[in-house]
Amino acid sequence: MGNARPQRRDLEYGYPTIEQGIQSGQVSKCDSLEILRYGSEFRHSNERLDGTSLSAWLSKTFPTAETTADDFRGGLRLLVGVCRLEPLSGKLLLPFTKDDFEFISQRLQLPEQFSQSMQARIPCAYKFTSPTNVVGKASEPVICYIFKFGIHRPSYYHLVISYCPSTNITHALLLSKTSDHTFESIFRRIELFKQHITHPFLLPVLLSEICLVSSENRVQLSDDRLNGLEELMGQHEWINRPVGDPLKLDFVTTTRALNFTSRNLGVEKMRVQGQLLCLSNLLEEVELLHKSYPCSEDTYTWMKETIANHRNTAKYLLVRTDYEEKRVQTQLAVVYQFMQQKDSKVNIQLAETSATIARESKKDSSAMKAIAVLTMCFLPGTFLATIFAMPLFNWDSNDGPGIKGGFRLYWAIAIPLTVGVLLIWIISMTLPWNKWIDGLLRRKRLRSQSNESGEMTGLKND
Repeated sequence: MGNARPQRRDLEYGYPTIEQGIQSGQVSKCDSLEILRYGSEFRHSNERLDGTSLSAWLSKTFPTAETTADDFRGGLRLLVGVCRLEPLSGKLLLPFTKDDFEFISQRLQLPEQFSQSMQARIPCAYKFTSPTNVVGKASEPVICYIFKFGIHRPSYYHLVISYCPSTNITHALLLSKTSDHTFESIFRRIELFKQHITHPFLLPVLLSEICLVSSENRVQLSDDRLNGLEELMGQHEWINRPVGDPLKLDFVTTTRALNFTSRNLGVEKMRVQGQLLCLSNLLEEVELLHKSYPCSEDTYTWMKETIANHRNTAKYLLVRTDYEEKRVQTQLAVVYQFMQQKDSKVNIQLAETSATIARESKKDSSAMKAIAVLTMCFLPGTFLATIFAMPLFNWDSNDGPGIKGGFRLYWAIAIPLTVGVLLIWIISMTLPWNKWIDGLLRRKRLRSQSNESGEMTGLKND
C-alpha cells in the first residue's frame, strides 16, 4: 500500500523487548573514534578494539589546556558498542567483559545511575559531577552527562560523556540496543562538524538530530500506509491516484493495519516528546557550561541555534503526528461505515434469496396439489382394477361373473390391518414419548449417582 521508500530495519517496528537486567559479555568488542584538535589541525583515529587494545586506548594521557606544546586544544574520544538481548535470561548483554566495563567506568568516572538508566523505559538526560578526574590525572572534577535517546521500542541510543575541563577532552561511551543502528552515519556527522569537536555536547546534539530524522521517516511510513488505504477505500479526489471499491475491502486486514498505524504514531509521539525534554535539558546545560568554561562564540552560537532547530523540528513532528492520528480515526470511521453498508447489502441479498425460495416453495406446493388432484381422479379406477385383477373373481363361469369364497378372507385381513396401522400412527402422534424417555434417563442417572455416593461412603467408613 502506497509507494513507501525503502528504509533501514531499525525504522521498522518489532515487538518491544524488555530487559530483565544487565549482564557482562564474554569478550570485549567495540569501535573507537578519536578526533583531537591541535591548533587548526585535526588528528583522526578510528580502530576496532578488543580487551587488550581497549585498556591501552583508555590509558592514553594528554596535555592540559595550559600546555602550549603543539597548541593542543582538546577533542573527542568515543567508544561505540552494540548490546544484544540474551534470549534465555532476558538480560541485556554489554559488549564488554565485567573487568573491562569496570575499567571503563573507572576511567570515565561513570555514575552508578548509568546502568540503571539503561533499563529505564523512558528517555533521560541528567548530569553528575565526579569528585576526581582519573582520566586527566588532575584534581579538577569531571562532569558526566547521561543521555538516552528513544525508548525501548524499537530501540534506543544510550550515551554517557565525561568532560574534563583541564584537558578539554570529552570521553564518550555510546551503546545501542540493536545492531541495526548505522554508526557510520554518526561518524560522518561528527566529521562534518569537527570544527566544534572540543564542545562536549556536540555528540548528543548530533544524535538528537539522527533520532529526529528516524522519527520523521517513521511518521512518513505511516503517512504512506494511510495514502494506500485511501486508494483502496476510494476516499480521495486526486485525479492521478487510483480509486478502489470500499465494499471489496478485507475489513479485518484493513482495521488491523489502521490500529497498528495508530500504535506506531503513538510511539513516535512519545519518542518525540521525550526528545523535546532532552533538548530542553541539553540547552540548559549548554548555557551553564558556557558560563563556567566559555568556548568560542561561533561554537556556542552554533550549539544554541542547532538545539533550537531540533526543538522546532520536534514540535513540527508532534503537529504532524496529531494530523496523522486524526486521519487514522477518520479512516476507521469510514471502514466501520462501509462494514455496516456491506452487512446491510448482504442482509438484503439474504432477504431476496429467502423470498425466491418462498416463491419456489409455493410453486412446488401448487404442483403437489395438482398431483394430488390427479391421484384422486385415478385412484378409484386403480382400486377397482386392482380388485378385479385378483383371482378371487370367476369371470369364466356359465352363470356369469362370480365371487370365490376366498374374497371374504381378503377383507378379514385387510380391514383390521388398515385399522391397526391407523391406530399405531394415532398413538405415536398423541402420546408424550419424549417426556417419558427423558424421565427414564433422569431416573437412571439418579440411581447411578446414588450408587456412586454409596460406594464413596463405604470407602470412607472402611
